[in-house]
Amino acid sequence: MINKTQAKTYTVSDLYKEAAKLVQDEFKGMKERALTPAEQVKSEELAKLISKMALKEMKLL
Repeated sequence: MINKTQAKTYTVSDLYKEAAKLVQDEFKGMKERALTPAEQVKSEELAKLISKMALKEMKLL
């Protein structure tokens, strides 16, 4: 028997949060230590920019 799953709705905020998490994880992996506050702010800005580009490509923004 196949169970049907409901479609999950994501918000733009969810996309920004996930992108920020991925960018920060990548930076931490390259540096092999925690990010400084300045680096964290820059990574969040980069994540937001990447998210906006993805939304434009998907024609959602």
